[in-house]
Amino acid sequence: LLSRLVGKDWIGAFGSTLLDHSHWDVRLHAVRFLGQCHRQEAPLLLEKRMAVETEGLVRQAIESVMSDWLRIDSQDS
Repeated sequence: LLSRLVGKDWIGAFGSTLLDHSHWDVRLHAVRFLGQCHRQEAPLLLEKRMAVETEGLVRQAIESVMSDWLRIDSQDS
């Protein structure tokens, strides 16, 4: 919904806030969207979140996104 309302520019303004949200499902959706947007700041945001994330589903989503990015990068090389 955010991407439809304000485009992908919400990441700079709200990315950290959503990744630090107290509800795990909000964090999960933020991770999934970051995985699709391929913004330059997305990997750093996810690495920071992974260092403190305790919810298993969110950690799995971060690992999946990071793995997908590595796979895509290796195919581009």
